[in-house]
Amino acid sequence: YNPVAFHANRGSPLTVDDQTKEHIVVYDNVKLNVGLAYNSVKGKFECPEAGIYSFSWTSDVPKGKQFETSFILKHKNSQLGTKITGNRASAIGVSDSVQSTKNVVVDMKKGDMAFIKTIRNAADVLHGDVNSFSSFSGFKVL
Repeated sequence: YNPVAFHANRGSPLTVDDQTKEHIVVYDNVKLNVGLAYNSVKGKFECPEAGIYSFSWTSDVPKGKQFETSFILKHKNSQLGTKITGNRASAIGVSDSVQSTKNVVVDMKKGDMAFIKTIRNAADVLHGDVNSFSSFSGFKVL
């Protein structure tokens, strides 16, 4: 058994200047990276061995902002990734920040990648700081 697990936080706020494009969300403050499968420069998890994996990500947005994202699974020999599920954090019309968490379980092969991408025209600002309100984590289940 080779354990694989990671947890990374967003260390600073992320403002999406060009909302007409999708952007990979990079969680740069790594707290755990057993198996070294998460790349904190590219924001991508690369599957080191086939199995069932569980992922979770949390988005915290300041009042009046939104941050909608998708969990993308990209197979090793594919050019494009597949959107598996989404997460909507919206504090529009709200007088405080809003936090939203989504979980997903996927079957991965060695070399597949998993990452979080913004949804076009639906991502303003993601809160990030030392308090770690926005994060991405995953681990091998079996």
